[in-house]
Amino acid sequence: MLAGVLCWWVIAPAMEAQIVGPAAQADKGDCKLTGSVVDSLTGSPIPRALVQLAGSNQGAMLTDAIGNFEFDGLKRSSVNVMVRKPGYFSEQELAHGPRGSGFQTVNVGPDTAPLVLKLASAATVTGRVMDGEDEPIEDAQVRLSTARIINGHKRWQQAGFGTTGEDGRFRIGTLRPGMYLISVTANTTLELVSPNGARQEGYPLEWYYPGVPERSGAGSIELTAGQNFQADFTMRKQPVFRISGTMLLPPDGAGGRVELVSASGEAARGMGSHADGHFEVREVPAGNYILQAYAGGPNGHQYAAEIPISVSSDINGIVVVPAVLPTIPVVVKTEFSRPQQPQPGTFMSRGQFSPGVQVQLQGMDPPYHGFFAQQAAPDNPEPQIRGARPGRYIVEFLQNSSQYVRSATCGNIDLLREPLTVTVGAPVEPIVVTLRDDVGGLEVKPKGAAPQTGAQILIFADDAPAQPPHIAFLSPPGAEPSIFSILSRTGASDGAQIQGLAPGAYTVLAFDSVEQLEYANPEVMRAYMSRAAHASVSPGGKTAVSVDVIRMEQ
Repeated sequence: MLAGVLCWWVIAPAMEAQIVGPAAQADKGDCKLTGSVVDSLTGSPIPRALVQLAGSNQGAMLTDAIGNFEFDGLKRSSVNVMVRKPGYFSEQELAHGPRGSGFQTVNVGPDTAPLVLKLASAATVTGRVMDGEDEPIEDAQVRLSTARIINGHKRWQQAGFGTTGEDGRFRIGTLRPGMYLISVTANTTLELVSPNGARQEGYPLEWYYPGVPERSGAGSIELTAGQNFQADFTMRKQPVFRISGTMLLPPDGAGGRVELVSASGEAARGMGSHADGHFEVREVPAGNYILQAYAGGPNGHQYAAEIPISVSSDINGIVVVPAVLPTIPVVVKTEFSRPQQPQPGTFMSRGQFSPGVQVQLQGMDPPYHGFFAQQAAPDNPEPQIRGARPGRYIVEFLQNSSQYVRSATCGNIDLLREPLTVTVGAPVEPIVVTLRDDVGGLEVKPKGAAPQTGAQILIFADDAPAQPPHIAFLSPPGAEPSIFSILSRTGASDGAQIQGLAPGAYTVLAFDSVEQLEYANPEVMRAYMSRAAHASVSPGGKTAVSVDVIRMEQ
């Protein structure tokens, strides 16, 4: 399927409406699949759109001059249909987000009705960036950000980028319909040591549409299919200041970096330091910041420091003393009821064999750093987490389906219920994980028929609220098992078998799609709890439960 996506650009015009997938030409059956591709807004036909089939009937073709396509000689089966064209997005892509599959499932038979596949044309943002004297600002960087759901968490990510020309104009195209924030950063040359006669005025570090200095006050814009949104900015110069000082580098250090971060946690400005540790940050508007310093040390150790500062004038002579970032040992204990066989990717802990539990830190605050446990050294199999930056983390555990995490602590912190906070200069006690093998399971079935698009099941452990839910996939009715259902241990198309669960109470929810659902946010999920099913899993047992499928796309 991917090969078709990558190669369709070179198909000659004379090949319109010709099937290019060799598998579709072989083993001909008695069925055909016909349809058309149209603009979702205007209903106009879209020629030369690529339509692809994936499944036992494999093939690809371009629509003809009036947007029609026809696959013949197909066997009776369930196929995934995908449609593509530069400058457009399919309904499935828009519904399931950038990480979605972008296909729809169709049952091919002798009576299959013609399909109408819809594409939405991309949106565009254009505008000008001017200064307070109505002069254009050249080489300003314009960014579009959008909130995306990643593993159930809402994260702001860059979704478009442009640079202004000499007339101050910019254009950012190929944008999905949705909500966006727009920000501008004026091009500024930063130097470690200021030249004489440096400017006393400069542009804001970042400026958000329609005219505010911080993201929290920005106004979001909603782009619709095919829309051209005009966003003009006026950036006035304001008093700016310098911050200079010295970072005391560790012995045999590998150099350092200084970053000035705004109070909201968004990176404002960063630079390296001289070999002697001297640094200078120029053109800093008044405000509250955190000065962060990072340096590499011997034996792979990482050093860091954080200093809150309030800027209203030049600040000189700051001395930054980075402290070594903590190394967090991971101790794995077992309470197994039967012998365990070694498996690939396992850790050894305290000289005792332990199946392959992976321990990782997932950042809760921007910029959402992540760290995972690794073997301490080639001659030391003890797992440890090194160089975790300051911040709050959810500690997650991944293990095979024959064990579960009975407990996980860091000092007096219950990591199944609470986040872990890492601070500069403060040691972190070992993470102690206890595994058991008396796992249980759930059989989850939808009430009534599963949606034609399938469903996703979220299984929350009531005793481990800080942990992400187990996720299982229900295949569409009558569909062949997909790689997703195999990986999530889904059984028959009318139910899912979830193994490897810790004994205890669970809350179960099912959705036709979770791509746009912030399921890691308890406040968001509270609205759906009246539709949840509840189950209790016993050691070595299996519990059956039925659950409503919540339709997110209605």
